[in-house]
Amino acid sequence: MLSGLLNRRAFTEALEEAQDDASLVIFDVDRFKTINDRYGHASGDAVIVAVSQIFSGIFEGRDVIARLGGEEFGAIVHGRDLAERIARIEGVKTQIADHAIAVEGAAVKITISAGIADIWGERRKEVVYAAADKALYLAKALGRNRVVHESEWLNHVWHRSPAEEEQEAMPDCVEQHRYGHGI
Repeated sequence: MLSGLLNRRAFTEALEEAQDDASLVIFDVDRFKTINDRYGHASGDAVIVAVSQIFSGIFEGRDVIARLGGEEFGAIVHGRDLAERIARIEGVKTQIADHAIAVEGAAVKITISAGIADIWGERRKEVVYAAADKALYLAKALGRNRVVHESEWLNHVWHRSPAEEEQEAMPDCVEQHRYGHGI
């Protein structure tokens, strides 16, 4: 196992058990494909291992961290309040951005983007996951290396310009062409 973290199936099970004082975070390594293309897949693997080690050192105790697939990771972060949880996630983002990773005779610095959604009451976990995923999408769309809470997504949608609404109506094939094979 490359990352040493839980896989998607185990993470989904942990998410089903999560309680009210937690947030779901979906992380994505920014521009990961560029690292694979420029330095090779072994370097991409080195990035996955390094990021996994950083996550493992930060998310412990009641927290859960997993590699969901590719360059995407998921965390269930516990804390007394939302501000504390967001501060921890911002800290993770900064720590990863400050960490040089050795790849093929060079050192690269990477960034991550994160989408956060809150777990509460009877809120279905599928809804939580979808909200975190939308927040991650917004973090990427706003320029990457960002942490976006689901409330920011709602605020952004509520205050969209007509040009943004028109852009959202574009077919998926246009979006895939614009961003390559993914965001």
